[in-house]
Amino acid sequence: SSKTSKDSLLVLYVDHSKGKHYWSLLRWDDEGSAFGEVGHAAGEGPAPGKAEVVCGALASFRVPTRGAREGSPVHLAAYAISCKALWAVRVSGSEVEARAIASGGALWRLLRPPRCSGPPASCSRILGVEVLRSQRDFSAGRLSVALLVTTHDPPTEQTDLRTVALALPRSGTWGGTLGESGSTQSLEAGPFTCENLDPTTAVLCACDTENGPEVVAVSSQGMDRFWEDEVGGEFRSHRKEAAMGGVPTCARYVRELGILLVGETSGGVHCIGMLPKGHGAMAARVHRSDGLAFPPPSSLELLPSPSPAQDMTNAEEERARCHELVIASAHGATEWLWISSHGPVTAKPLVIAKPAGRVSEGSGAVVDACCSPGHGGDAVVSCGGAAGHAVAARTALGLSLRAVAEAEGAVPEEFGRPDLVAVDCGKRSFVLFSFEAQRRTLAMECSDGGMRPAEVPGLEHLDVTLCATSPGTDLILQATAGEVRLACLEQGRAIARWSAAEQQGQGFIGSKHAAACGSRVAVSLGGGVVQGLRAWNRKIQPLARVHLEREVSCLALAECELGCDDVTLLLAGEWMTNAVVVLEFQQMEELLRIDPLGPGQPRSLALVSGGRSSLSHLYVGTALGTVHLVPFSAEDGELCIEVEEADTAHVGQGPIDLTLVPVEPKRLQGGVSDSKSMDSRVTCVYARSDVDESVVFVEGRLAMELRSALQEAGEEEAGGAAWLEVRACRVGGSREVSAIVAAPTNNGCVAWLDRNGCLRVGSLDWNDRASRNVLPLRRTAMAVAHHEPSDTAVFVTEDEEGRSWLDLVDSTTTERKAGLRMHEGHVHTALAVASVAGKLCVVTCGLAVRDAALVEGNCLRPAQVCPIASFYQVGRKFDTKVEGSDTVDREVSLIGAHSLGDACNSVCDCRHPRLGAEDLLVLGCNSSLVILRLTLDASSHAGKGGQDEALADITRRLNAMETRVASGEWNPSLVGGGASARAEGEPEPRPAAAAKGKGRGLAVSELCRRDQRHPISRVRRCGGAESEFVASDLQGNVVVYRLREAEGEGAHSAILELVPACRYSTGALVLDLCPIGDGSSVLVSDALACRVLQRDPATEREFRRRCEEQRAEAHEKGDDPPAPSEYPSAESEGGTLVAPEMGVSGTWSTPDPVVRILEGNLRPRWTMRQEALAAGAGLGSLLRFLLVTSGGGLAAVDVLGDQAVAGLSSLAAESSPNHPGVSGNCWLDGDAAIEGAADWAEGAQSTAKGSREALKALTLLGLLHA
Repeated sequence: SSKTSKDSLLVLYVDHSKGKHYWSLLRWDDEGSAFGEVGHAAGEGPAPGKAEVVCGALASFRVPTRGAREGSPVHLAAYAISCKALWAVRVSGSEVEARAIASGGALWRLLRPPRCSGPPASCSRILGVEVLRSQRDFSAGRLSVALLVTTHDPPTEQTDLRTVALALPRSGTWGGTLGESGSTQSLEAGPFTCENLDPTTAVLCACDTENGPEVVAVSSQGMDRFWEDEVGGEFRSHRKEAAMGGVPTCARYVRELGILLVGETSGGVHCIGMLPKGHGAMAARVHRSDGLAFPPPSSLELLPSPSPAQDMTNAEEERARCHELVIASAHGATEWLWISSHGPVTAKPLVIAKPAGRVSEGSGAVVDACCSPGHGGDAVVSCGGAAGHAVAARTALGLSLRAVAEAEGAVPEEFGRPDLVAVDCGKRSFVLFSFEAQRRTLAMECSDGGMRPAEVPGLEHLDVTLCATSPGTDLILQATAGEVRLACLEQGRAIARWSAAEQQGQGFIGSKHAAACGSRVAVSLGGGVVQGLRAWNRKIQPLARVHLEREVSCLALAECELGCDDVTLLLAGEWMTNAVVVLEFQQMEELLRIDPLGPGQPRSLALVSGGRSSLSHLYVGTALGTVHLVPFSAEDGELCIEVEEADTAHVGQGPIDLTLVPVEPKRLQGGVSDSKSMDSRVTCVYARSDVDESVVFVEGRLAMELRSALQEAGEEEAGGAAWLEVRACRVGGSREVSAIVAAPTNNGCVAWLDRNGCLRVGSLDWNDRASRNVLPLRRTAMAVAHHEPSDTAVFVTEDEEGRSWLDLVDSTTTERKAGLRMHEGHVHTALAVASVAGKLCVVTCGLAVRDAALVEGNCLRPAQVCPIASFYQVGRKFDTKVEGSDTVDREVSLIGAHSLGDACNSVCDCRHPRLGAEDLLVLGCNSSLVILRLTLDASSHAGKGGQDEALADITRRLNAMETRVASGEWNPSLVGGGASARAEGEPEPRPAAAAKGKGRGLAVSELCRRDQRHPISRVRRCGGAESEFVASDLQGNVVVYRLREAEGEGAHSAILELVPACRYSTGALVLDLCPIGDGSSVLVSDALACRVLQRDPATEREFRRRCEEQRAEAHEKGDDPPAPSEYPSAESEGGTLVAPEMGVSGTWSTPDPVVRILEGNLRPRWTMRQEALAAGAGLGSLLRFLLVTSGGGLAAVDVLGDQAVAGLSSLAAESSPNHPGVSGNCWLDGDAAIEGAADWAEGAQSTAKGSREALKALTLLGLLHA
């Protein structure tokens, strides 16, 4: 408000030992270039011992004076000392005064919740204090203070916003004094109160908006705004959902830009627009610039922008209008960002993503997430929340069974487990229970949405039913172990029978296998003999018979299109040979013999015809828990196998039972399907395992059209894309399913029997979230990584005292297994699991911080910060024990620590052919990219106290740094500009101390370093043969680097250096990135959008060639070689070659920031598919990624190859002739399946309205246009 206040500092000192606090007003002296004290005030409190002091921002008021239009300025701030007192400080000119507003007792009477009875010191905590900035109330002699209070009184815990009001007397320099002699008689309850706020609400901010003064309480899920109605004088509130990247730590309102800046625990800053349309139109524009480069911000300050000059260009004028934002943390890290009121423009969406559920439900914003690979499909392990609200969640993706009707006790317990057979006779429908051990058949009639036991007349109930079908209304064709009979429900008797024993004049000939399809039945008679039968004219007519080489292990009948005719195929599995024979059922002619697919015998078969496509799929379930997929087609009336080797999925450990389940698309997506088209039905093959969870294989008409599009795009080999037509998903909770069959009502439902004998009828719920386990972490979650060798999710957490912990959680059961408190003063910055000395180890990077303190002579010793990297080994141990409610069977030990000299924000591992099997670590720091080499050093001996030695080594380095800082020899900085972060005088890094080992320790050495203009936020390793990795910084630059060999000074010496390969600038802070496949593309997410960046190999080769040529020319002339740069404006003495720019092949907007991009299959792995991907298959390559948003949304996206994309473009145009150019926002947040479509043609304009039918096919498959 004046030059004096801008050049002044108001500083609060708290002396915990003497129980006093002091305010000091400092003013800048230009001549002395220092601050000098011009005023001070002292106050009593807190009591001896460490207490928490919470202070609000200064609020400026005007005290009217005679002869002055505006009045003299007065600055007020309120602060609380724990819950024992509420104080206020006043600054007017050079005068400083501190007064107590309320004592602990008076304050507690006003703040205590109605249900809380405990003392305030033990159950309450004040999180925020703000003076309401109302000049009108101040002029009227009234001062209101808002307090954000959290109360913990078991079993209740709540966060409230309460206000206290103070009547100011009319005299005095305050506009009155705060009570006479510090009394609190004038204190009363404030104008408004709001109870039970979001439990993650941690920041309070008073705003003087264009609409008037208001108070904003910020949580990890949004904002609560409170303001006074100008008409009625009542306070109103409004809730706005705006998920943050973490728990808020600080907030600052910028009136010039009309935005609210919020810092949170992930290190990011959110810019939330406060529109001038009134209090109701709030936060309509939300821009986020989340970053993970620094510890959580503790304060935000905005420097005013200079006035634009007349000779500025448009770009310079736009930059001049930006303000400089200073972000500071409590540990010395500071960053400057440019900010303006304009937000980035979002490109049109070019993608369709499929929702995959949610990973967070009311537990706060997701801070970090990782993939937990499993035997049958991956899961997402996430963490979020603060303090007691922090949780870890494991979300297993897949299908689930949703029941709509059930019948308890449908099966007698003494009969054992039956097989299920469904029969739809038109007017009546039955589910048959076939008990092989008891040789009994029971029936349950399904009608009018209910189920009841029934005695089916004419049906054989005293024998096991192998299969059954209905050849017509009121007819049931039943095959038992002894005979095949045709029962008429109307007549109540069997009207026809066929028995092999009667036909051959022999004794009883039993059958163990049979299959039915329509009016046809095939039964095995022993010795490899298979007899075909059909119901014709209310009689059973024998057809052809075939003698196979071996005994039959399973049978199946299916309709298939062979040439121009529809034929019935008989599929038979053979014992001993493990082969599958395909025959034409009518004549029993062998059409195809599939050689043994593996060591397991075929136990079940299922055939899915391709409909209009000539491709069909044969599923073979074996005795060893695997399912083989064999695609074949009909050419010139003959069957041809499309692949040389069958694809294999591992489902379980025991025999697999396959069941065909037809499901309507509306059952899968929750949308509307075309009931008139039978091709719209999706066929599911349910693979049930007695040991593990079952798997459903899905395909249909849309998959066939996708395959045709891929062939048109240049996919010549059908085998390369065969697996694209089938999607496999786990079924959550299916371990309790003992038998399953398609419901007899034929409406897309299924019927299943659980292990308790309860029969249920329902549908497959296609929400891709099969189960979710939640574990309270008890401490604030910071990061998570997965250690695959030990099946352990490693969490970095922080307790209320600021100490960091490593928590070990079983990634399969979500049970806490172990924990380790990290060294004192550790501030987490990065976490990763990397290959260290040939083993996967947990690498943590952080800051070893020594807090600031007053030393002799009342001198303030600054905080000492030492960036370090720590290496931990995680493993299982044999001596399992129980600690509290946790079963401890993992151990974590510190095997080494290394001083970095620069704060590290992200870590990944890589390798270089020159170094052989040695492991390298890539560290993305605030001012540089660093490559570390990790080796086992035989000279570094390990002992029992190795872990203590490593911690002691960190302490020694901190002490050495403190000595150098005190003497002025070294001034550490976490942001070193363009220079190396390790300044002169810093102790040289030593080989890391070893915690455990057999005579060898971990040696860490730095190979190379590349200075950066901006802090690095994320690094990820690229695939392929070259040593490449991709990095992003806080300015939105994405650069692919490679390790290049450069000649050293000696004859035989060579060094490694980092050079940029290609670059791209997103214009927004990058939250995460992930290379696609071999690194030819990069999937990037920033605060507002996700995009796929495409590299151009030809351009990169040309750039590399020019670099080598100019380097050789400079070497011949004796000049400095040109320096390849990732910055277009870079300059050097030898000239600069700027790396080529990557292109954008797809962009789409997101409602919440995508905080993590995870690589996960999330479905049973196909053997052939994994081998194809490992070999770097180009065309038709499909990779699955998971996008996790800060609000807990989860989307699964599939990325296709470039040429396949062109085919999908034409498919999109053909699928929607009435809507040639469509698309709105195609993001799916996990709550609802929002179908959308995109026009992939070059230069097409997106429209607000789109056709929901255009790409319904691709939406079902969850395809992402790359």
